[in-house]
Amino acid sequence: MDKITSTLTNENPINEDLYVCECGYEHCNSQKPVESMIIDYNVIHYCNSGEGFLTINDQKHHIKPGDLFIIPAHTAHSYQPSTKNPWFYHWVGLKGKMVDDYLTMINLNKDHPVIKNHLDYNIANLFEQIYIDFQKNFRIKTLASTFYLLHYIEHNVNDVHTDTIDHKQILFNECVEYINNHYQQKLSIDEIAKAMSIDRSYLFKLFKQFTNTSPSNYIQKIRLEKASLLLINTELSITDIAFKVGFKSGSYFSELFNKYYMMSPKDYRNMEKKRKSIFN
Repeated sequence: MDKITSTLTNENPINEDLYVCECGYEHCNSQKPVESMIIDYNVIHYCNSGEGFLTINDQKHHIKPGDLFIIPAHTAHSYQPSTKNPWFYHWVGLKGKMVDDYLTMINLNKDHPVIKNHLDYNIANLFEQIYIDFQKNFRIKTLASTFYLLHYIEHNVNDVHTDTIDHKQILFNECVEYINNHYQQKLSIDEIAKAMSIDRSYLFKLFKQFTNTSPSNYIQKIRLEKASLLLINTELSITDIAFKVGFKSGSYFSELFNKYYMMSPKDYRNMEKKRKSIFN
């Protein structure tokens, strides 16, 4: 898979204590080089799928779906995707006088750079919401969404280890991985259930428990998010993008996209082009 990435930046803070200086996402390919540039701000990452490796404080961490990790300011580090199963992650870059204090409250800092966690639909949505707010230049809402992300991590995320994750969590992770690898194809609920060696009803129960939505809605969400990346990073037509991410109809894709992003695919692409012309 080709690398797909989008980065938004802004160095005009509205709050000296904490503000978002950048955010983005990247679906890496297996040839992506090691990143090791020391930066002057803190960056929280969330691994949506795939795997990668973070080295910091002379310790190497194996990052898997659901894990949170940080690149601390002014700290030597390196990170890279797995060559066999490269990761897809979101990130939020933070600056401000109180950033270190907030990060310590959620137990994510230089001395504890990784939180091992299961996939959490709410965390993924919060990172996406920050990106959308930031993209629209909703500066106060971006800050509010960021504080809510920190609040959610503080009160809902516990550092866990693989041997403590139950069978349901492992099975759900495998379902998500299967969807991420096959969303471009004609993908049915029966096919996913068969691939996981479970029945349809149990598959629905898993997604209800971990995402509070159905497998079909989750597949739509993944396809729409992949489509948004293609709208930003390619010149493919909207119809071609619709087919490329697994939709059978360009009009149906546009209808769903409008509901999810509150704007048409064309307006979304134009908004991103305008944003790039302003900040680049």
